[in-house]
Amino acid sequence: MKIHFDKVETRPWHTLNPSKLKLLVSLLPEELKSLFNYIHVGNQLPEKSRFDRPVILSMKRLNVLDRGVPESQIIREICVELQQRAESQSAMRSRKYNRLDPLQLRAINEIVNPLVAEYEELVASM
Repeated sequence: MKIHFDKVETRPWHTLNPSKLKLLVSLLPEELKSLFNYIHVGNQLPEKSRFDRPVILSMKRLNVLDRGVPESQIIREICVELQQRAESQSAMRSRKYNRLDPLQLRAINEIVNPLVAEYEELVASM
């Protein structure tokens, strides 16, 4: 798997770094790892993007816009994006305008919360 970070010359800087991304990927189940083979961390600010969320999975490429987004939020966004694209979770896909309804969001959070907590524990111990 390849990880690419765009160069940033002005603040805010990237929230994530390659070692944190590799740590997150190591915690993911195989089903989620198989969804992508390339991670692109862009230098664009999320609010200036044409998308309404900072993480997009498209054609085996995980696009992350992490500048100015808190680390815990961007990790959660990555996990939610991957989880809703998982084959075993087809009922979790966003139905309208790429937004999850409250029931879907609650179900995905039940799956994602332990993963995010494990990641935060490992980062705290680093």
